[in-house]
Amino acid sequence: GMSFALAAARRGHRVSLFEAENRVGGQLNLARRVPGKEEFDETLRYFTHELKRAGVAVHPGHRVDGAGLADGFDRLVIASGVKPHIPDIEGIDAPHVLTYAQALSGQHEIGKRVAIVGAGGIGFDVAEFLLCTPEQTPRAIESFQRKWGVDPAWGTSGSGMKSGLGEGPRPLPPCRQITLLQRGEKFGRTLGKTTGWVHRAQMKLGGVQMIGGVCYEKIIPEGLRVMVEGRTILIEADTIVICAGQVSHDPISKVPDNPAIPVHVIGGALDARNLDAERAIREGYELAQTI
Repeated sequence: GMSFALAAARRGHRVSLFEAENRVGGQLNLARRVPGKEEFDETLRYFTHELKRAGVAVHPGHRVDGAGLADGFDRLVIASGVKPHIPDIEGIDAPHVLTYAQALSGQHEIGKRVAIVGAGGIGFDVAEFLLCTPEQTPRAIESFQRKWGVDPAWGTSGSGMKSGLGEGPRPLPPCRQITLLQRGEKFGRTLGKTTGWVHRAQMKLGGVQMIGGVCYEKIIPEGLRVMVEGRTILIEADTIVICAGQVSHDPISKVPDNPAIPVHVIGGALDARNLDAERAIREGYELAQTI
């Protein structure tokens, strides 16, 4: 949405951008909270500045339902993104169950024992977010080197990961006990080819228990009952976080099939599969070039 609005305004169009939340950014506001993804702060800073500079009329905190949107506009672009997929598990509406969006928002209390349903990229991100408090996140280079056992002087022949600090990796103790669950056997299948290894290493350093091949039976106050290799076990958890993928979010259901103005649906609102920031930004820009 931001990408289209900016590119279209630069091409001379008058653009109004409506956002249901109190700030623009959508899923980027969740991604930026994950350790190692702080660069999204700059992405949001850039778009916020450039939208203002380009004269885009931004309306935060303005939830629309489609009624009257055709009034005064020549085109309608729906870039409402995605929302968490909620799997069919008995007890899914229990008060100690959160979606990944709720967990990453920082607005909900999360217990010391956490079960994460889904071990794709989002599941790994949530696990990394929950392993440490913001105060424990190793932002300073010295803290990062200590955590991973990096020898800054390369004093050990052959590897920067053999610690010249003397003791190998020395991460801070994880602040939560986390169990990562998934139906399949291979963990992190959707992680990046060049970065997946570090996410798996992070899970190992944090003592995350990973259990694959599970069948989810029931969520109960004590945690989550699952079947593994033909036997039922209880994953004790104070909080259960659902990271079972995403579905398209289209809140503008009242737009007629043949509206008075052309309607374009882009990004996650069109197809939630394999959605990332790069694809969303590119699709917004490409649409603007055709109008």
